[in-house]
Amino acid sequence: MTKAIAKRFGVRLMSDILAEEWVSFVEAETQDAVPSTRERYLNGFMSFINWCHARPRRWITEKTMPHFERDATARKPKHRQRRRVAELRPDLIMLIIGNAGWHLKPQLWVEWSTGQRATAVLKPRLCDTVLAPGREQITFPTTKSGEPVTASLHPAAGEAIRQYLKRRGRLGDREGPLFLTKAGKPYKTENQLSGHNRTAFNNAKRKAVMARRRLALARCLELRSQARIAEARAEAGTAWNDIKLMHQVTQHWFRHLLATTMMALRAPVRVGMDQGGWLTVESYMAYAHDVPEVRRQVVDQLPIGTLTAKQQTG
Repeated sequence: MTKAIAKRFGVRLMSDILAEEWVSFVEAETQDAVPSTRERYLNGFMSFINWCHARPRRWITEKTMPHFERDATARKPKHRQRRRVAELRPDLIMLIIGNAGWHLKPQLWVEWSTGQRATAVLKPRLCDTVLAPGREQITFPTTKSGEPVTASLHPAAGEAIRQYLKRRGRLGDREGPLFLTKAGKPYKTENQLSGHNRTAFNNAKRKAVMARRRLALARCLELRSQARIAEARAEAGTAWNDIKLMHQVTQHWFRHLLATTMMALRAPVRVGMDQGGWLTVESYMAYAHDVPEVRRQVVDQLPIGTLTAKQQTG
């Protein structure tokens, strides 16, 4: 976004750019975007504008501060419920991670256990990681919120990083990046950072889908050989749904998954917020998805008194 701003306004002072020009710039940048995409763009844009407006900078004044009509419907967290995060079973997650390349696998473990975005996961240095068994943790020096985040690592994630480092080598450079490209090079370019290793992740999903098909085929053949036709059909249906779900998964799902799982485990809100780096309860809650089974368990435990015979008969 900042590159687009520099291209549009050149070397002009921020204080010389009028509010109308900012509005025109945003409209040009989002002219073909759907409402939800436009709202996400405006979130980032206004964060930048507010930063420029804040003290001690004051590069943008009240007079030149742009204002936009926001789409309240498109901004509702409810729209995030389209992701079928609650259906992403642990065995499907492990199937995707298990089929990832050696350089991507530890990154996915970190995303799964910390909920951090892929861009943040690429930024820790080797010295930002503690891998002592039982004390595994990682510090993300920069995140989208602008604040550093120190998160605990699941023991399996810690072991995955230890195995990765054995193959990666070059452990003497403690100030160097923890994660490198498949070629053993640091992630330097903006394209590499914004790409989120998307090609490698899509390859992992493709292999995971093929593995799920093989498992389903073997199970269906076994059930059919035992004349358990209904069960074979049910297995085929489950596999089909799993494959459709895995095709939809992105790395950002892990952030939603962490919030959802923390809620399902009834972890203290402060624990969930600190682990994922959410600054407000509202943003943390917005990432959590409903888990019907957990809601059912809670509802079943609602306290209830005893009705008299007269009350029971109405």
